[in-house]
Amino acid sequence: DLPDDTAPDTIAQHLLALAAHAKPAHIRTALFERVRDGEASHAEQVAMVLHATDAELAAEVPGDGPTYALNLMPKQVGLLSLYARRLAVALELDPELWGKCPSVDLLADLVADYDNTAAEAPLRDLIEATNRAQPEDGLA
Repeated sequence: DLPDDTAPDTIAQHLLALAAHAKPAHIRTALFERVRDGEASHAEQVAMVLHATDAELAAEVPGDGPTYALNLMPKQVGLLSLYARRLAVALELDPELWGKCPSVDLLADLVADYDNTAAEAPLRDLIEATNRAQPEDGLA
């Protein structure tokens, strides 16, 4: 168990070490279950965000991981900021992730809810990245 104030970079190192022993889909499922059941520590919530917003893992693991993670995670400014910053980068690296990501409408609702917080700008940036990644035909 990591303390709640563990830096995301340290949590990412732990996820990388864990990846040597478990498949990414199994790690994702375990993190989702912990958060969904309300038993996750803050470090585990951060781990879920890191895992779900990693471009390679989001592409590799089946399902809409980025969207599901957003739906599961506590709506805390720090987590939302981390999520939005990382997912915007992931979409820039791999625009094909667009179909696994939350809709612009959902993100706009979050921007309205978190106006004038540290999450607002990253969420707006994620909306822009989502719009840039959207296929011309609008289909994933």
